[in-house]
Amino acid sequence: MGNRIDIAGASGQTYSFFQLEAEAFLRPIGVTYLIAERAEHEWCVLLVGETNNLAQRDWEPRLAAIRAAHPAAEMLIRLNVSRSIRDAEAADIAAAPRAKPASSGSDR
Repeated sequence: MGNRIDIAGASGQTYSFFQLEAEAFLRPIGVTYLIAERAEHEWCVLLVGETNNLAQRDWEPRLAAIRAAHPAAEMLIRLNVSRSIRDAEAADIAAAPRAKPASSGSDR
């Protein structure tokens, strides 16, 4: 994984993410994920979600749909096994002023 990307939640807590590389080996691990694009000096969060199994690739349709409108969108991940912690982090990030409105399902 590449460089760490820090994203702040509405609470002021900062969460560290890494860009998901296309050729990366996807492990069956729980993650909080963001689909975001880089603005000049920060990342614009387009979607916040979480999955119990990154390798299952249930996030791929969301990424493809967002890339249709935002071709430079990237998948950022934060490894986190605990579902309750992932939910809390996703809610905090989604509530931040720069985050986009919630979508459906487990995505924020």
